[in-house]
Amino acid sequence: MADINVSSLEREMASALEADRRYQRENDAKFRAIHQRVGTYEEFRDIVKASHIKALDREDIIGSSCQQPWNPVALVASGESPDGGGLGECHHPTSPQELAREWRQRKGRTLDQYKLLISLPKESLPHLLRAETSGTLIGDIIKVLNEHFEVRDVAQIEDILSNLSEYPRFSLSLLMLSKTEKSSLQDLFSKLQATVESDSDRLTQLKKTFK
Repeated sequence: MADINVSSLEREMASALEADRRYQRENDAKFRAIHQRVGTYEEFRDIVKASHIKALDREDIIGSSCQQPWNPVALVASGESPDGGGLGECHHPTSPQELAREWRQRKGRTLDQYKLLISLPKESLPHLLRAETSGTLIGDIIKVLNEHFEVRDVAQIEDILSNLSEYPRFSLSLLMLSKTEKSSLQDLFSKLQATVESDSDRLTQLKKTFK
């Protein structure tokens, strides 16, 4: 009778259990994606691929010291460390689909959504906000920027609006804005106009674009 290789059997059993757990995770993620009625196959695929990632608790998001400041000079002037105090690099969305997913995870927490927008690296905005950004997301972004507007974020907000205006179906998205979203847009431009930091020429062009 041949000897039984116990170690090999244990490895095979562990591998089979992990494969089963992975199947269950991905299967559950598929049902969640269908229930959420995702807009594209890419978004569906990303949800399934990220099924092994544990969702953050509310405290993890709100209490996090992870920041990606756009104006490190202002932080230095205020006595804060521009590198976030050496806490390590932040994770930022790397695709429009990932941004939309993180945005939905913060649904109902508009301040968290605002912080997410402000933390996006400037160089990533053309990719994140021009490619396959949904019209609904554009309206939500406008409301959040208006609700939590900070003078120190004027340059970032203008960059965000500028990149949104490059969205392929931007004109149609403007037409689809609700009355509340249009009112938020007017309020947001009024706040931008009132700041001394705002570039008047750029702001004038943005106002024309968003009419």
